[in-house]
Amino acid sequence: LFDMRPGDLFVLRNAGNTCASNKGSLIGSAEYSITHLRTKVLVVMGHTKCGAVAAAIDAAHSNTDLSTVAGSIGYLLADIIDSAKKAAASSPGTGSAEQMMLATRINVFNTIEKMIQYSDIVYTGVKLEELQVIGAVYDIYTGQIEWLGEHPQLEALVGRPMPMHQWHNSPYVVRGVSRLNNGRSPSAAAALGRLLEGNGRFVGGHWRYKPPRSTDTAPWGIVIGGSEYRVPVEDLFDVDPGEIVVQRVLGSVAGM
Repeated sequence: LFDMRPGDLFVLRNAGNTCASNKGSLIGSAEYSITHLRTKVLVVMGHTKCGAVAAAIDAAHSNTDLSTVAGSIGYLLADIIDSAKKAAASSPGTGSAEQMMLATRINVFNTIEKMIQYSDIVYTGVKLEELQVIGAVYDIYTGQIEWLGEHPQLEALVGRPMPMHQWHNSPYVVRGVSRLNNGRSPSAAAALGRLLEGNGRFVGGHWRYKPPRSTDTAPWGIVIGGSEYRVPVEDLFDVDPGEIVVQRVLGSVAGM
């Protein structure tokens, strides 16, 4: 998506880009990247046509008791259901596609909020303005990234005034990609610039790695791998993007 070399990005993946627990591989992996790899930008990215969000929308409309859902799927959906209910309540006259897109955006911000609340390391990094946490949504059909920016209630989440956040969200600033060009540090600005440039190459069809053959590819396997190695899991098994579901956490451990 961003035309990066393997290892340039520390990638953590799960269904619904959720953060259901303050103890687990997702938070621990993110904290490792922040503290040991000196990561300055954390992007929480949802995507269009997300199956987990769609299931949460359906559950919200049908008032499904998620405790009756088999396995751990109900536990996963429970972390998204509030976003689905907010989307349905705020746009009752719209179709399911519109509600799903709104729920996807709300869910991204909910995950940002939980990561700040659950992790002292993320909280401290954001509060001291040493770490930027930014939301985004990937369009699986066009390849474009919709940049959502920082959490709109960031100051309340960290408990202090943040002048740069106020400036980014003031009325005279155009909401969109332009807000991302001003990182809080040279490292953050450079990282965001690389993401923007790489996604531009991806959208324009000039990226360096093989594109997926179809946006409707049905995955046939699941691989849980580590976030610390530099080779994409798809390349390890010589498969096209989308053929396998990849979940990456530090140490390849199970958990949320």
